[in-house]
Amino acid sequence: MSAKGEDFIAGVLREEPTMPRAVVRALCHRLMVLASRAHRLAEDRCNYGLDDEQEREDEANDSEATELVSGFGEGFGLHIQGDPRGVVFKLIVPSGRGYDFGNEGQPVPVHGEGDRDGP
Repeated sequence: MSAKGEDFIAGVLREEPTMPRAVVRALCHRLMVLASRAHRLAEDRCNYGLDDEQEREDEANDSEATELVSGFGEGFGLHIQGDPRGVVFKLIVPSGRGYDFGNEGQPVPVHGEGDRDGP
């Protein structure tokens, strides 16, 4: 797990201390995988445009991520922005605390970003 991934999970655990740690880790891991897919699709949209199949994949990915975040509990939400130059998913947390310059939530790292064990 990357340092960014561990920091992300730690932030979610601070916001939702009642949920079992293993459940939070699993939800966060899946959200990071979905963020990676969203980032790849956002890059493809920006560089080449998306075909119909990719559009459906993008919609399904965003829907799955939104549904997954509802599992975190009350006060959590997901901000989705499709610009690949930044963070595509930001987790809105119950405290309202922002972890970025836009104060829009906690950036969801893409899976594998900054891995300690290599690419």
